[in-house]
Formats: sequence, structure tokens, C-alpha cells
Amino acid sequence: MSGNVALQADLGTLGVTGLDAFTQVLSAITADNVAPMALIQLEQLGNLFICNGPYAKRMPDLLRRSSSYRMERFGLMVGWRKNDAPSYLANTAAGQSIALLIACLPNLQHSSRVGEIFHELCSTNLPRNFNIASPSQLSEATNCIFAKTSTLGFTHFLAETVTRIRQVYLNLSKPAPAQLLEDSENNYLLEFLNGLTHALREDHTILRVTGVWAMGTIATLSLMICPEDTLLSVEQIVLHRGSRQNVLIDITNSDASISNPDSTTLQTFHTHFRLEKPINGANELRSVANVVDNKSISRSYAVHHIFSWDAWLLDTAKLRCMECGIDFPEVAASKVADIIARMHHSFHFFDEGSKEGSQFPSPTFADLLGADADTRLSTFCYQTLHARPYDLNSSIEELARILLDECMKQEPTGHTCSDLWAIEWRKEQLVRDLAFVALDGFLAVFLEPGKNVTITSRRWFAKKRNLDSENARNFEVTSMDQHVEDFCTILRHLDKVTYTHDLNEMIFGLLKPTGIPWLVKQRGQNNDWAYPESFETFGLGNECCILYPAVLDELQLQAHTGLRFRFEAGHFVFNNRRYQRIRSNNAPSLKSLPLKFASILPWPFRPSNIGQHDDDILTCYERFDAIELHVDVRTNGSITTLNLPYIVAASSVLETLAPCSHPKDEPLSFDDAFHNPYDSQVYFLGVDTVWAKEQVLMDRSTPRIAFSLTRGNLAAQFYSLAMLNQRIPQKLPEKIFLWRAFFQGDCCMKCAIERCQFEYHGAFIVLD
Repeated sequence: MSGNVALQADLGTLGVTGLDAFTQVLSAITADNVAPMALIQLEQLGNLFICNGPYAKRMPDLLRRSSSYRMERFGLMVGWRKNDAPSYLANTAAGQSIALLIACLPNLQHSSRVGEIFHELCSTNLPRNFNIASPSQLSEATNCIFAKTSTLGFTHFLAETVTRIRQVYLNLSKPAPAQLLEDSENNYLLEFLNGLTHALREDHTILRVTGVWAMGTIATLSLMICPEDTLLSVEQIVLHRGSRQNVLIDITNSDASISNPDSTTLQTFHTHFRLEKPINGANELRSVANVVDNKSISRSYAVHHIFSWDAWLLDTAKLRCMECGIDFPEVAASKVADIIARMHHSFHFFDEGSKEGSQFPSPTFADLLGADADTRLSTFCYQTLHARPYDLNSSIEELARILLDECMKQEPTGHTCSDLWAIEWRKEQLVRDLAFVALDGFLAVFLEPGKNVTITSRRWFAKKRNLDSENARNFEVTSMDQHVEDFCTILRHLDKVTYTHDLNEMIFGLLKPTGIPWLVKQRGQNNDWAYPESFETFGLGNECCILYPAVLDELQLQAHTGLRFRFEAGHFVFNNRRYQRIRSNNAPSLKSLPLKFASILPWPFRPSNIGQHDDDILTCYERFDAIELHVDVRTNGSITTLNLPYIVAASSVLETLAPCSHPKDEPLSFDDAFHNPYDSQVYFLGVDTVWAKEQVLMDRSTPRIAFSLTRGNLAAQFYSLAMLNQRIPQKLPEKIFLWRAFFQGDCCMKCAIERCQFEYHGAFIVLD
């Protein structure tokens, strides 16, 4: 017995100072805002799940990865910290098992519900001394771990598995049930996981799951966690057989109690969970028949599927179609790609901005993508849809009609009500879902994804319909013309974007599924716009990834690159602490800028850089929920604080003037500048200085043209864009708000004045 004596210590006498030995571990865990006991408790829970299969083998590398890069100008790190909280789970089999489970559950339930599920599992299966963390602490720890494991691709595997299940029904010439992906408020997931702990740990114990409701998600979960222990059958046809059959999943419609098809009473589908002993004729130890009733034909989804980048739009469309009881046709993927490309080429960024006769029509969104717009569109569509756009001649309405016709020519199967209006509701829901798939794809073209990024597929809710007979009798079938109009109405709201920061916030909305950055419109409802973040935000993240304009890496203006957002896995890291948002200080508009008379400039005047700054000062400050960036420039002994979000927004819409027959550095005479035949009001800008003619009255009814004197200095050109939103002395307009900004290109200043005379809001020309 003496050999079994274990050392014991009274932790109550240890004191706070005694924790010094654990400082490194505790600091790493708490830096991720994770309660240490929550992490320990989750690891203990992992002992109950013996995971196996190819996905389990990937967990150690995913948990330990610490790739990152540095935003040099600000000293920020982007990516994963080394030795963060999830990395400690990679050291044990239990930690890897619970991490694999965490990679799945947030795709099926809200994070708060996942915390409750883990808390109930711990209460049922762990000793009391290990059941310490609260559900909220477990939820926070789960979010932290899921951030690194979400790239495993559970939702892609879900789409693949449900497609295989539906294919079996197709081969059997039977209607596939539409309830395979349904969600409910019942505890089916908790029941399944409780049964799984027994089946995986106890000898001669089998977990049998039968039914239809949510069986697509249950089968996917089992095949991902323990494929070697799973036997999956669909209508008695074996779809997967592991080396051990401890988990038997049988998808069958035989238990469905079907009501009178001529009434509006709904079918009831059952999902049963049962533990059995395969000895002496299946001696049942525990039986739970958890009946899930479909009491409303409106969706009850409360989660947002998370995809890895490859084929995420394709798998999103597949899941949306399968939820409506149909399959997504292969040809439809190319039509979605055509719609995305056509939107970029046909939608204009400005509704107005030029007088009649302007040489510069409002730019399209394709112009914002830069000189390689078509290449970016083709590459994006191939990565996310496995199809390339080909038809750029057809209108969006024509493409939408082809897409919807391909999808709707299939009759929905497995619906819970046989009435015509139930099928029509599914079609309306499908129209909305596919329209928002196209919208998300349209915005995601601006992203430059890094390795292991994940993206959230947002959910859109259809209007609930009453299940009374009167509404069923009065329901009218929606025509295809109306479906196409509804589809295009959602898309057309992008054609009304007039500010760059509006577009930026729409793009940021890709990371915030609850922040809808555009109109979600149903017929008969008023327009209502909502944006998820404030204008000061120009870097945003969720638990998994971060997103910010690529121009922040260098803070330099580059021609022809277009609007680009860096999309990376991880967080913003500063002082070894992680953040999900970077914002700017609220830089006030300058009440007075140094005004110098243009007569002091050397005439005839050549393009120069006399308006550039001397140096800049970049600082970071930690706020409650964000890193705040400050940019100050010093010029001639004075310091000016710049409004960085406005500069970033303005830097993405620069166009290049067409070349003229004169040398680009041809001198500009005083008369050509201030006594031109077009009555254009010309002035010159530096980073914080204005050169203007004496006592000029800047009337908004006359053309206004400004030249940025920052030639050859990319950083000064970038900072000079701040002048577009600054207040200047009373002799000049209160606010210069120039919607059209141009690179000089191979055009002389005199010809630039001539070409920009029709720009109603003014023209800002960067001398490059």
C-alpha cells in the first residue's frame, strides 16, 4: 500500500504568490480571456470522447499553429500567438478530442447554447470537483478554441454528407426528406452526445439513432468525430461502415406518422436515441424517444454555418437548396458566377457626381477592383464556386431567370405540408437565399484570403405564414416574373452605394452575421438600412479571422491596385494581447488650415512635391474593445492629426486620367490655372496646406479642381487625401468634399483642368 501513497498539498495555504510557478501558463490562457478552470474542465470532458479518423489526426497541428505577420508601420501582429490557450489542448488526447467536438458544435448551435450543452454534459458525467466553470465561461473557452479549429471544414463535410444521403433516395426513386438539416429547440444534440459518451467508452454498448429530423447533422457529427465507430444506413442501405459499430445511425421515414394529406395538419417526424447491449437479443439499458414536432413551416435556424474558403459559396447554395427540399444543379453554379461578375460590371458606384458632358462616367464596381478586375473575378468564382463566369452579355434579370428556373423546375420533396402554398413559401425562401448568396459573393470578391481562413454564411429568415385554412385557400401562386423581380430587387440595392465607407461596412458585415449591412426587403415593407460598425472602424474581426484594408500595411498610395482587403486567420495582437477591432481616434476636422496665396508659387508651375510632409508619427493605444491608431504628420514645425478612416476610404476610388499629347510635366501658366476659359476654380493642396488665388470665391456652381503637390512621395499622396474632408478658411468653401479623385497618369495639368471642368462635385488630382 505504501507504493500507492500520493503526495498531497493544501492549496488553501499556497496563497496568491504561490501561483508564480504557473505564471507563464496562466498569462497565456488569460490573455485569450479564457478562465483557466474552464479550459481544464473541457479537457476533462474530452476524456469521455474517444475520437478517431482523419479529422482527429489534424487537430494537433491546427491547435499548435502560430503563424503571423507584422504590420510594420504600426507594430501590430496579425495572426495567432504562440502558446495561446488552444495550443495547450494539443498536448493530450483528451484535449484533442474536445477540440474536435468544438470544431463541430458552433456550426449547429449558438455559442451560448454550446456552453450550456457542455455544462450539462459535465454535470452528468464529471465529478463535482471538476464541474466548476459556469456555462458562460465554457462558452468563452469554446469560442477561443473554435477560432483555431473552425478551418477544419465541418460545414463542407455536412454538405457532402447530406448530398450523399439525398443521392440514395434519388437512386431509390423516393422523395428525400427535407428535415435532414432542420434545427429545433429540443435537446436532440445533448441526447446524442450523452449517448455517445457511453458508446465510445463502455464495452458492448451501442448507441442507436433512428428517424429523420436533423439526422443529416447527427450523421455528419458522428462521421467526423468517430468514423471508425459509426455504421450509417439510409433506408436500410449502408452508406458508411466503420471497423467498429458502436454508433448505429439509421435514416428512415418509416416512423413518420403522416396525417391526412388533404388537410393542413402537419406530419410528425421522430428522432429516437437508444442505448443497447448487443447481448441476449439487445437488452435495452436506456431508452430515450425524443420526438421532434415540426409545428411551423417557417425555419427556426438560429446558427450561422462557417466554411473554409474553398467552395464556400457552392456549399452554401447546396445547403440552402437542400433545406428547401431540392438539389442545387451543377449548371446553377456557373450562373451564380455570371451574376456576380455581371453585378460588378453593370452596377455603378456613384448615382451622381458629374454634370452633363463629363468625360468620366460613374465608375462601376469592377473599376474598384483595379486593372486586373476580370482576373480577380474569375479567380474568386473558381475558388468559391468551382465555376468561372462566361456570360457577361446577358442582363442580371436574364441570368436570374435561368438560375431560378434551373432550381425551381425540381419539385420540393419531403415538405411537411402538402398544400400548394407550403411549396410556394419554400420557393420564396429559396429566391431570397440565392439572392443573398450572390450578394455575399459580390462583396467577398474584394477580399484577399490568407491560409486557413473561414467565412460565415449568413442566414436570412422568411416571413412566417399562418397555418389556417383561410390563408391556404386565398394563397396565390407567385409567378416566375415576380420571383425574378424579388431576386433582382435585393441585388439592386448595391447599385445605390455612393460612399466608400458604406461599401467598407458592407464588406465588414461578412464577418458579423447578425449585422445586416444592406436592406433585407420583402414585398410591402419599407426600406431600412442598418450598418454593423461605426465609421471609425477600419479593421474588424470575429473569433476566427480579421479583415482590414490592405493599404494599412504600407500606408502608401498605389495606382491600379483597386480596393483590397486583407483577410487573415487570427486576431490583431498588441502587447501579446488579442483584439478583434482596430479603429481611429476621432480626429476633428481642422478649423483652420494654413492658406497661402498661389502667387508665391514659381510660375510657370511644374508638378512638384512641395506639399509633402516632413515626417509622420504612428502610435497605438489600447481601448476597452479595440486598438486605436493615431496618425500625426509634421510639416513646417506644426503637427496635424489625420482622419485615417476617411483617407483609407478615399484611397480606394482613384481613377487615372487618360493620356494627352503633351508631356505630363509640362509647365502650367498662371493664366491657364486661374483665368481658364472654363471658369474652373483651381487650387493646390499639400498634406496640410492650401495654395489658392487671392480672395477667390469658391462657388459650388462652378468647377473646382485641386492638385495634390506630393509628386513622387507615395506616403504623402496617401496622406493628402485627408484634405478632401477638412475645413479651411472662410474665403474657401466650408468643406471641400470631392467625390472624384484621379491619378495624373500621362496627362498634363492644363489638359486635366479641361477634362475635369464638368465634375460637379470637383476633382482632386494626385500628381504622380
